[in-house]
Amino acid sequence: MKKIFALGMLLVLGGVLGMGYVFFARSWGDDRDGQTIGIITPLTGDLTYWGGSTRLGAELAQRELAQQGVQIRLVFEDGQLSADSAMSAARKLRHVDQVQAIYSEFAPAAAAVPLVLDGSSILHVYDAGLMSSLKERPLIYKTYIDYQLGCRTLAEEIQRRGIQKVGVLQLQLEPGELCLKGIRE
Repeated sequence: MKKIFALGMLLVLGGVLGMGYVFFARSWGDDRDGQTIGIITPLTGDLTYWGGSTRLGAELAQRELAQQGVQIRLVFEDGQLSADSAMSAARKLRHVDQVQAIYSEFAPAAAAVPLVLDGSSILHVYDAGLMSSLKERPLIYKTYIDYQLGCRTLAEEIQRRGIQKVGVLQLQLEPGELCLKGIRE
């Protein structure tokens, strides 16, 4: 199970780093050196194992890019699954490390990082269920699950099977609201 999880994380991070490279190549021409990507993930606390997998996946992607002649620098920050920690980490990445892109994980960081990046040209890719962060800035991209689409697809399958009544327990957070919206579509 851990191998499957690690492989999945590697694929996500490879995609994020690859998308960052495409963004950089288009923005800065043929400059293949000096690109810095900040990564905000839980490195301490209950989800240390997740942050550790993220770090390993990112470092593996960094080595693969280096084999292709693309040098990037990774700066890891501990989001601690806290909006305050993620915001502090994003400030440091923006102003001290001067990153060109930030990859963040979980809802607290997805909600906090755009506030710090307002007015900048820093690319932000996040891995969380939130959709509202996408409305904040044009350079924000989301990976992970789309609750609205997933619940709409499930509702269509239920309808296709001829089921007339379905009960729904709605989570009183944004993902729950998105799921209900998908069901109603």
